[in-house]
Amino acid sequence: MNLAEYVERLSRDGVLTLPGASSTFWVRYESFGLVRLPTFDLSVPERPELRRVLWRGHAGVAGYAVQPDERHPPNAYWYVCADPCFDLGRLAPPVRRHVKRAERQLRLTPLTADELLAQGLEPFHDTRERNYLSDGTPEVFRGRFARWLDNSGHQAWGVWSGAKLAGFATVVCVDDWTEISGLFSANAFLDVRPNNGLLFGLLRHYLVTQKLRLVTFGFSSIQRGSSSHCHGLHVFKTRAGFEARPVHRAFAIHPLLRPFAQRLTLAALRQLLKLRPGSRRLLKVAGVLTELADSREPVADSDHAFKHTDPFG
Repeated sequence: MNLAEYVERLSRDGVLTLPGASSTFWVRYESFGLVRLPTFDLSVPERPELRRVLWRGHAGVAGYAVQPDERHPPNAYWYVCADPCFDLGRLAPPVRRHVKRAERQLRLTPLTADELLAQGLEPFHDTRERNYLSDGTPEVFRGRFARWLDNSGHQAWGVWSGAKLAGFATVVCVDDWTEISGLFSANAFLDVRPNNGLLFGLLRHYLVTQKLRLVTFGFSSIQRGSSSHCHGLHVFKTRAGFEARPVHRAFAIHPLLRPFAQRLTLAALRQLLKLRPGSRRLLKVAGVLTELADSREPVADSDHAFKHTDPFG
């Protein structure tokens, strides 16, 4: 499946999509934003493109990543592996031991939709709870995964201990690249290293067997106040075989919302987080507002005339 076909299927499934420049697309993320696909396209979008997708997408913010330079200092990492000869010898000795333990005690297979929905809740819930998030509920789980495998660009892989699902990963596989969109494991099986088994198996499958160009594991978080957790994820991903490449994560905010992207709003949001510290959505909004308060990213309303044009024309 190529990227255009993948995005067309997302659109048929009710996900808002908009064309971007140079064979890129903008896709609804959460309920308030847009992200650019491929996520690792690091070109700088032009302001007219940002204005168009924000207005037409009824979106509060559009997120993307670009190559670092003097104007865009590095503020995150992109995790990628593009080693066509990836094998166990590429990993540090402690990680090799973890992978071998997983391979001895767990069985890696593609998951069917029925298997994912029947057994995926426990790994999902436990992972969200370990990350201090409150959304590891049956409702969120089904909303996220009930139709995941309806799209042929989506795949799911699991590691099994007997008849129990110890962990699973969700994957987007398009063109010659794959993005790991989620990695989940049950507390009861952490001692047999299901995450290490999953990542090693996926890297071997996609890079060596399928001979794809790259596998990406997304970007590091922009959420502040959780540096030890973010550092732990960074160490885990790099030890698992991913290269951490510096990038600049940027956010263009809708012009009508720009007056609210200020430190006063951020302070109020942080007070809300004290009441709901596990809210994934509040954490993401706080991360975006922090970046906007600390930088001068494109606002999407830089020319006076644009403010008076038909926003949806």
